[in-house]
Amino acid sequence: MAKQNKKTSRRSARRPVRQAPLFDQNTAPPPPRRPSGRRRGMQQIELDLGEVPVRSAAPPPARKTRNRPSREKAARRRVTKGEMRRRRRNRRILAGLLICALIVTGVVLSFTVLFKVETITVQNLDRSTPADTGPYTEEAITAALGVAIGDQLYSFNAEEKAAAMALDFPLLETVQVYQHIPSSVIIRVQPAVAAYCIQTSAGWATLSEKFKVMELSNSQPAGLLSIVGMDVKTPVPGTFLALDDTQPSPETADTSGQDASASNGDSAAPESGAAAEDRSEDMILLRQILDALLQEGLLEKTTRLDMTSLTELNLIYDGRVTVLLGTANNLEYKIQFTRSILLGENGLAETDRGTLDVSHIREDGTIRPVFSPG
Repeated sequence: MAKQNKKTSRRSARRPVRQAPLFDQNTAPPPPRRPSGRRRGMQQIELDLGEVPVRSAAPPPARKTRNRPSREKAARRRVTKGEMRRRRRNRRILAGLLICALIVTGVVLSFTVLFKVETITVQNLDRSTPADTGPYTEEAITAALGVAIGDQLYSFNAEEKAAAMALDFPLLETVQVYQHIPSSVIIRVQPAVAAYCIQTSAGWATLSEKFKVMELSNSQPAGLLSIVGMDVKTPVPGTFLALDDTQPSPETADTSGQDASASNGDSAAPESGAAAEDRSEDMILLRQILDALLQEGLLEKTTRLDMTSLTELNLIYDGRVTVLLGTANNLEYKIQFTRSILLGENGLAETDRGTLDVSHIREDGTIRPVFSPG
């Protein structure tokens, strides 16, 4: 207790406690007068608040209706699923008609206003210029096209034009016509090289490497490999050679020399020619023989190929050796064996003449050659 009293005494010494002043009746103001009984109650006091803004009359509150949807919601509810499907279908039909109208408009514009021919160019197959046109001139080729400057670019068929020009220029191996957007016509040509000749009812026909008829003559052309023993249709210069028993087929079109220019906006005939190449069995066999001779290096000096009988095929090499091939079985092997005898170190001499028979094949698959001088 003593310690606590000491602490309180220390605090009181530090901070004096303030006491309320004593009430002095002599110096106190008089109490307010109480109102009389008549004026008891609430009294109205007027305060000067300045000008009070005048408010416009507020609209009356809208009546709240229960369970009554608006007209818009009611209209939405009346649209059925079937009607929605019909609306979507009508929209698709309208969009389709609009697209068709735009396409027709574009086509009409392209055939009347747009894509006028401004240039006609003659090129090689590799797109280089000046073009090798053989015995013809570029002016003659462009004139044969029959398209003038200012004509509509797609007013003609490129394939038909190429076929017609192939007949007009039989000494051209390839004629291709391209319509290049927006205003160019390109003619790509390749001259034909005489490689073979064949005897027909109309005379001797000079053929290119792709068997295109270049020209007809009464006498046999000199320096060309002659093909005999095949029944050939009456040839027409500018067309491909065809046999009498050939059935035209859409798969017989010649596509060699075709390039990828159409990807650059070109529209072209795939390959010229009034008639497609003959792809009959006899013609396929003829190509196989010639390809094998070319591969073995014997084609250049082969002067005659006789295909009168497909079981007795034979050829004449260098005008001095007759080679009997027999049937088409193991044809490539027979021609390889012939090369080893004609051009090999232990084969025939360059002055030997006679008949070489390589048509006999042993049971083990080897050939028993027989050479008869004479």
